[in-house]
Amino acid sequence: MCAAQGGTAAALVSVWYGLHASGKAARQEGRFGLRAPALTASPWGKGLVSGEEKAKEGKGMVGKRLRRPLMAAGALILTAGFFWWAFWAPAGTVFQLYDRDRGRVVLSVPVKAGDKLSLEIEHSFEHIPWYEYYTVTEDFQFNLDAIAVAGYGAGIPAEMDVPTRIEGGLVWMEGINSVFPKFSWITSDQYMKVFTLNEKEIFDFRSLPDASRIRGEIIKKRGYLSDV
Repeated sequence: MCAAQGGTAAALVSVWYGLHASGKAARQEGRFGLRAPALTASPWGKGLVSGEEKAKEGKGMVGKRLRRPLMAAGALILTAGFFWWAFWAPAGTVFQLYDRDRGRVVLSVPVKAGDKLSLEIEHSFEHIPWYEYYTVTEDFQFNLDAIAVAGYGAGIPAEMDVPTRIEGGLVWMEGINSVFPKFSWITSDQYMKVFTLNEKEIFDFRSLPDASRIRGEIIKKRGYLSDV
């Protein structure tokens, strides 16, 4: 009888201490804003995890699922951008000489509006130098500014209604302002000489076979890796 009473008393004391500890913990939580994290079973591993850890794991799984399609979309955008830059993006303008007999470009150089071109030839009968001077127009045609020739003779304009002067042994006919959309020449390996861009030689027509049919024109280039 006494033993039973002693066991009951011990159990009551144990319960009292448990309730006392729980109440103290609750008071500390209210006082200091402390809250034990709720623990739940993790679907991605063994054991218990907090709700915060569970949310982080969920976000990680979503991120892994989205990473592959996002990388694929990025690669597709980069590829499309490269092909646009390489073959379609406006890439400036070039002056081309095209050999119509052989179907090939023999010269291609960048040009812009305002650039100066000049052609040097030798008169095939009078055997005197002849120079033609052009300016690239805003719409990429060729404005004939002036002709300079060392005298008059067969086929040389003598009565052009333009300002004329003599300088350096040449007769200068200026302010002509005739516009040509393109050039069409039949070359000579003896009399048709050099072509210059902004006073720099860019082509010697004597390097071509005699009587080559050459077209000169300005091309609006598309794509930085394209030929056109």
